[in-house]
Amino acid sequence: MNDRKEYIKEWRQKNKERCKEYIKKCNLKNKDKRKQYNTNWARMNRNKINAADRKRYKENPEKRKRYSKHKMLKKLYGITIDQYEEMYNKQNGLCFLCNSSQIESKNNRNLCVDHNHFTNKIRKLLCNKCNIALGLFNEDIPLMERAIQYLKDHN
Repeated sequence: MNDRKEYIKEWRQKNKERCKEYIKKCNLKNKDKRKQYNTNWARMNRNKINAADRKRYKENPEKRKRYSKHKMLKKLYGITIDQYEEMYNKQNGLCFLCNSSQIESKNNRNLCVDHNHFTNKIRKLLCNKCNIALGLFNEDIPLMERAIQYLKDHN
């Protein structure tokens, strides 16, 4: 019996591509059954899954933070964390408007991804204050120009 197991193990090692193709073919053929099986298994093993997740998060919190940020950036803005970091480096880690760094800000948050709310086009990275200020003006340029004139007139 052991010889048989060893033989199968060796054969699979030598024929990895063939095995992958076979598994892929079977999974495609039984897609619905496979999905149902995985759903049921996850439901029955929720505690096991949660324990493994907690262990993985505890062992590598930085990886978890990076992954969470990646998912958030992808979902909200359609960019990867690498694209965010490229923008961040181009701006030298500074807000595009006020040139403050995230370290200087009170809450030590990352720079915000500023984007046009109508077209969803990404513009630049801003500190939290500048991002909120633009948002409060509803990206209304004439209103912002009036606010600038107001400050000039009453300063």
